[in-house]
Amino acid sequence: MNPRRMLVVSVSFLLLWFWFVALGAASSLKAYPSDPSGHGLGFTRAHVDKLGRLLVFGSGSGGPTNDNSIRVFDGTKWQYLWPNGYTNGGAQVRHNHVSFYVSRLDEFWIWGGSHLETLPGALRSGRFSVREKRWLATSTTDQGAFNGIIQGGTTYLETMSAAWASETDTGVLFGGSNQGNATDRQWIIEPSPAGQEPYRLVEFTGPRPPVRTQCMNCMVAVGSDFYLYAGTYQEPGGPYVTRKDLWKFNSKTRTWTRLPDAPGTGSAPVLTYDAMANALVAWANDRILVYDIAAQKWSDQTPAGLPCVMNHVGGYLPSINVHVYEGGNDCPSGNGRGPGLIGISIGNVASFRH
Repeated sequence: MNPRRMLVVSVSFLLLWFWFVALGAASSLKAYPSDPSGHGLGFTRAHVDKLGRLLVFGSGSGGPTNDNSIRVFDGTKWQYLWPNGYTNGGAQVRHNHVSFYVSRLDEFWIWGGSHLETLPGALRSGRFSVREKRWLATSTTDQGAFNGIIQGGTTYLETMSAAWASETDTGVLFGGSNQGNATDRQWIIEPSPAGQEPYRLVEFTGPRPPVRTQCMNCMVAVGSDFYLYAGTYQEPGGPYVTRKDLWKFNSKTRTWTRLPDAPGTGSAPVLTYDAMANALVAWANDRILVYDIAAQKWSDQTPAGLPCVMNHVGGYLPSINVHVYEGGNDCPSGNGRGPGLIGISIGNVASFRH
């Protein structure tokens, strides 16, 4: 083969290789069936259950007489696990609460929140069996539904970050607002080594990330580790600041490690974990930012047409390898986005290492 022909073949091969890399790296956006409740979500959390379904509770309106149904989305269709009806025996809808999905028990837990004070006798806490589709316990106090379950009761600050690690059967709560002030307080719900209760609540007082609030969906569990991203705080006598830092909490050694800052941030973003890519995915305003855990490197994988959204909820569905998101508010207008469901597939994270 003459040199000219070899050059043409080499260039063609390189172009083809770059095309395949770009194709693998491209993220895509797709609409999925809307939430059948007809409501968008906000000031709340979504969870992914042990069957890989997105689990959501309530509606975007935090008034306790509004929709308190529980729904799941399996990647194809929605299903009601509990009907709407604020007097039907289920916990009432609220904003800014604490909630977990506890995979070992296959239960949805909820306590605290705002607006409940407007309904006398509102059920402030509850444990819901996803498998049995019924509330196992409810209470008019934040602790009552967990009597005999969590030694030390529960704790609540508005808009706390929270996540549950199925590998260690442990939950972590961080930050939140105490009388309007961002905090750095942290609690751990862990298996109890003794006593009648299967879990206990302990406060962690070691070195930890700085204060933050307005970040209900900013923490995710990966194995025994917890990752925390973003959040808002106010400078003393100054403006509000949205962080872009990323931290990892090792629940076995009880230590925090600061990781590389993200290339951007947004108000009330959503952080999820992509098991196939072993990567964190943050939807922050109008950007999709992906953190490769192995390479410890961020990349911007924003798909074309991504709207600017804050205060939404989301989760990763492994069965379809898609991150699905619902609700929130348009930025900067603040208009609610309704019940539409958006799915985002990220590209081949490894291709960004080249």
